[in-house]
Amino acid sequence: MWVLDKTDHTSFVNQQMAKMLGYSVTDMLGMSFLDLIDTEGSSMAEIYLNQRHQGIMGQHRAHLCHRDGKVVWVLVSATPLFDDMGQYDGCIKLVTDITHMVEIQEALQTSEAQLASVLNSSLDGIMAFRSLRDETGEIADFIWLLTNPTAGKLVGRSPPKLIGKQLLEEMPGNQTDGLFDALVQVVESGEPFQYEFHYQHDGIDCWFENVAVKLGDGFAVTFRDVTRTKQSEKALQQVNQELEQRLDDLKQRHQEMVILGEINEFLQACNNVDEAYEAIARPVAPYSSQSVRVVCLEPVVPATGLKMWLGGGLICIQQLILTLSIVGDCAGVVPMK
Repeated sequence: MWVLDKTDHTSFVNQQMAKMLGYSVTDMLGMSFLDLIDTEGSSMAEIYLNQRHQGIMGQHRAHLCHRDGKVVWVLVSATPLFDDMGQYDGCIKLVTDITHMVEIQEALQTSEAQLASVLNSSLDGIMAFRSLRDETGEIADFIWLLTNPTAGKLVGRSPPKLIGKQLLEEMPGNQTDGLFDALVQVVESGEPFQYEFHYQHDGIDCWFENVAVKLGDGFAVTFRDVTRTKQSEKALQQVNQELEQRLDDLKQRHQEMVILGEINEFLQACNNVDEAYEAIARPVAPYSSQSVRVVCLEPVVPATGLKMWLGGGLICIQQLILTLSIVGDCAGVVPMK
């Protein structure tokens, strides 16, 4: 309790009030109320005092100066006093120390400002939900508590308009793809859930990477659009498949060239057509449906002409087998016994 006289000086103060400001009761007697108000709050203090002089009761917050210089936040309830002639004779102030509460509020405001800064600048979408339970206690839906600007852009909706809405009413595709059941499991088990999925509902066609964690009786989720990454992965897979196919083709051509090289070497050593047929049959036999033995009844082409024809190395294995079959038919090729 703090009592001021008509000149706004202290006429009475109890022990609790004096201790609150770091003084003794004797020290405070005679001190002006304005002497215990810091410069910042002095103008408002004068307004409040003028109201008391006018006979107006009031309640307000103020910050007083502790003896050691620190600020003491107080809640003041003031009642004016009058003498027998109805003249202002001072006021009684009931003062409550609210410093701790003010510090908590300031810390909360700072945290909210920092959180808002993080949410507004995040490149990831961030949402928070609380559970909506039915009469049996089962989770029937989730209510939007928070949505940052990036999340609004990713789902094509205005964040303020989502607050208070139900998830399944606004985006029913979550239930179709089994996402809702996974989110319920996060809330009930407390285990985080990380997943990628292709969302093709509610006007959205994107690949998302999500991480959901329990938050009270609900959950918070961060997510990002990974559609371009998925498209790049698909394109890379197609390129790899094409490269593998080309590599297989190169391996096959290499094998063909090796065989042609062997045939060419054999032909260079042949002196007649019979030897040429036998030279061709040996390297080609592994690629034929059956082994063959060549018996030449009559020369079909001169040996030198056969060397020049096959020695160029431009004939493929299939053509070579077909040629051998044709030449064999003309020259009397018969299966080996």
